[in-house]
Amino acid sequence: MNIKSIGKKLSEYYPMIFAPLMVAALVLTTFYLCGQYPFGEGTIAWCDMNQQTVPLLMDLKDIMAGRDGLLFNMHNAGGMNFLGVFFFFLSSPFSLLVAFVKKQDVLLFVDILFLLKLMLSSVTSAYYFQKYKKVSRGVCVSLAVMYALSGYGLMYYQNLMWLDIVYMFPLLVCGLENILKKQKNILYTVSLTLIVFMNFYIAVMVVIFILIYYLVFISSDKKSRSKNTAVSFFSGSLIAALCSAVVWLTSFFGVSSSSRLGGSLDKIAESGTLTSYNTMLPMLFCTALIFVGVAFFITSKKNTMKLKDGFFVVLGVMLIPFLIDPISKAWKLSERFPNPAIYSLMICSLLIIGFVIFYVLFGKIGFDRKSSDLLIFALMLVPFVIEPINKMWHTGEYMSFPGRYGFMTIFCGLMCAADLLSENRAYHSRLKTPQHLGVAIGLFALGGVYAFIALKYTLDNFKTLTRYTASLWGSKESFAGIAVLFALSVFVYAALMLCYKKKYIARSVFSLLLLMVCATECFVNLQIYAASPYKNNKPRTDDYMAVTNLCNKIEDDSFYRVRSSQSTIDYNMIGALGYNSISHYTSLTDKNYMNTQNLLGYSSVWMKAGNHGGTSFTDALYSIKYTVSTKRSKESVYKDNKYAINKTDLYFDLGIPVTGSVPEELPENLSRAQIQQYLYDSLFDGQKNLVSEYQYSNIRSKGISRSKGGYKINNGASVYYSFYVSGTKSLYFDCFDGFSTALNEDIYKSVSIKVNSVTRRTEFPTQNENGLLYLGDYTDRNVTVQIECSKDITCSSFGIFGMDKLQLKKTVKETKCASLNAQRGVIQGSCKMDDDGCCVLFVPYNDGMYARVNGALTRPKKVLGGFTAIELKKGDNSIEMFTVPKGLVLGVILSCLGIIALVIYIKFGKHLRIGKKLNSVCEFIVSFGSLAVLIVVYLLPLVLNFIHKGIG
Repeated sequence: MNIKSIGKKLSEYYPMIFAPLMVAALVLTTFYLCGQYPFGEGTIAWCDMNQQTVPLLMDLKDIMAGRDGLLFNMHNAGGMNFLGVFFFFLSSPFSLLVAFVKKQDVLLFVDILFLLKLMLSSVTSAYYFQKYKKVSRGVCVSLAVMYALSGYGLMYYQNLMWLDIVYMFPLLVCGLENILKKQKNILYTVSLTLIVFMNFYIAVMVVIFILIYYLVFISSDKKSRSKNTAVSFFSGSLIAALCSAVVWLTSFFGVSSSSRLGGSLDKIAESGTLTSYNTMLPMLFCTALIFVGVAFFITSKKNTMKLKDGFFVVLGVMLIPFLIDPISKAWKLSERFPNPAIYSLMICSLLIIGFVIFYVLFGKIGFDRKSSDLLIFALMLVPFVIEPINKMWHTGEYMSFPGRYGFMTIFCGLMCAADLLSENRAYHSRLKTPQHLGVAIGLFALGGVYAFIALKYTLDNFKTLTRYTASLWGSKESFAGIAVLFALSVFVYAALMLCYKKKYIARSVFSLLLLMVCATECFVNLQIYAASPYKNNKPRTDDYMAVTNLCNKIEDDSFYRVRSSQSTIDYNMIGALGYNSISHYTSLTDKNYMNTQNLLGYSSVWMKAGNHGGTSFTDALYSIKYTVSTKRSKESVYKDNKYAINKTDLYFDLGIPVTGSVPEELPENLSRAQIQQYLYDSLFDGQKNLVSEYQYSNIRSKGISRSKGGYKINNGASVYYSFYVSGTKSLYFDCFDGFSTALNEDIYKSVSIKVNSVTRRTEFPTQNENGLLYLGDYTDRNVTVQIECSKDITCSSFGIFGMDKLQLKKTVKETKCASLNAQRGVIQGSCKMDDDGCCVLFVPYNDGMYARVNGALTRPKKVLGGFTAIELKKGDNSIEMFTVPKGLVLGVILSCLGIIALVIYIKFGKHLRIGKKLNSVCEFIVSFGSLAVLIVVYLLPLVLNFIHKGIG
């Protein structure tokens, strides 16, 4: 093979080489200009990347080093099954690179992971656009860069694991094309399996897309029905499901035990009708070409879609009332439906879905394959506007990131643009006249002006445009500002497209101009979404780095846990530092554990189980031996300019021997003070009372009354306590209503507290501090507490109580705990019992727990509402406790069967003879299932929402 032929061969890969290089150039230039790693100490990390991605990557580093376990992890939530968290956040090949990075540098290293994943996204999308859309190399590079640096990647990169699905998605579409055109399903099977492995949550949305994609395209190509397309699709999907069973089966049980699910249909029915378009639409605005491409494609003479003059005119007309207020008011039909423009969007959505259903059932609409791209894009655009459908795409609810499927919408829009710019539609004119040269020069000048205006506008309005990276939500002002940039981009893209379509410029000139405009658009968006978190809040990175300096500062071989004294440290960071912790924040935080933590008085919100709050007694039960604080003490084992790690002697070792039985559940309707005493009585029978509850003065208090199951406190109420503290007691204030995952509750910021006329809190409880409020230690003195209420609230638990500090110290000293430790996800050691009973471990109970006691396998049991006990006999007992997550064994077996089936299929699949009857059966199953999914995802949410609003 000579050099010329080698060069020709390599030219086929130019887009897959130059696209990632262009992405790297744009991203690294952005990092260089704002001092981000690797050119400075700045980082892209913020929000969920700070709270989840970075700490969990640090956890993964410890797991790979053998310092903690994957199946049972003591660094999080007091001890939890970490496998589901791994599959949700960490099962990317890129995650393994943290093994080569210092733990303190992981915060900076995510900049590199972000870059690598975006570069790979440009490679896979370039492969798709070149091979399946037949676009020119220059256009291919532009489309690939647009996809990699789209609004999805730039707005949602905090969830770094979602970017793995972004680069895998084009390969999945390639696999679908292979099925539809060639009845070959290997690429589809492998890519779908990998997507499920990398992130099972987003994979659910990908499966919805697959079914819609298959349904539309199989209906547009009647010839494929006579082939083995349905069998290829069905068999590939089934093998992929088997291969990935270990992921989705174990993850299903993990999600089922969390607070993630529950009441999804009710939430859809009760939702508003419009999405948060101020946040969602800017994701699409970052890739303006998709709208220009769609518009030109619709008006193209080569478009064979017969319904375009009806379908898309209706689409446009139905949007008018939403945009123009007088027309909106003319639509008004009922006072119960205050924004009648919503009717138009509802009807528009129903028309789109109705067209698809009619099209599938009767096949008379006349769509060709490229027009089907447009229909897919329209279907993917609907949830960006209609909130019930949007929530259904999210399996019922979301707290933020409202367009988690958005990369698919963007890719579909780029597919439409690629259809317009594909080789068989391209214009091959060359510069033949001075007029052509003049147009080219004018367009280059336009591109330069566009770059100048866009960059200047971004710098002049930086704070407004970067609202999203300050709050996770856009505002009217930020939306308007980004819309200006979007309009500028649309104008320039439209000018380029028009001149190209009219053959005023050559294809090479058009490709160069497209790259120029694309680079400008992407660079501007990088400033808004990737550079702004650090530019707008540089101290955040410094504070985070100060926390990471606490790694490996405790020299202690015994079992212990660490907590923080305030909520300034992210929930996952104590565990990420390498210490055993009771806090955790992911979507897989166990519901029962969070409820138990609430009852014990620890702060929690959403899916976050905190380690601040609680009492000195519950801290002792949890074996909390060290506390991270901004305050130094004589017991500090480490201190720097920011933090100190302080030691306490008030803790129990892991494993409390109890003679007799221990209650399985906590009694209902106990106040949190009573729960503290109940725990004490259950574990240390025969001891004195630990907790003293104090009553408010009926004479001096007003606006408070006891109600069934708690208290009712009115706005303006004043609750007064006056009592004498005998001995030394730690005082706590309790204001709690019930378990909730809401970000905001009515009880928040409802009361202010004064102790001995000194204000302790002006607003309590809050989102970050909603557990028990520690008021201080008092010895043999009178204490007065005054509580003022600023709103009407109800509480299941309210009041002041004290904890006898000397009694607790005595109990800790006299209790002979087990000799247990935790290593690599296994708790082992020994426990000596004076009589038959059990060893109570303050480790959250789960159904997958097993124990070996003196070599005999047994099952631990749940005690005290959510903790673990191992039944033991009198005398010495050796203990080894471990976890096998529910569904893991069956999942491994199914995955092994799937891999075997895949290997056999690859080797012998081409020799199989498929009958028409089998293909027809598969076609019916897949088409029926796809149609059912379409109805459930698009029609059911609208019906539920209509019914809830009382609209027939």
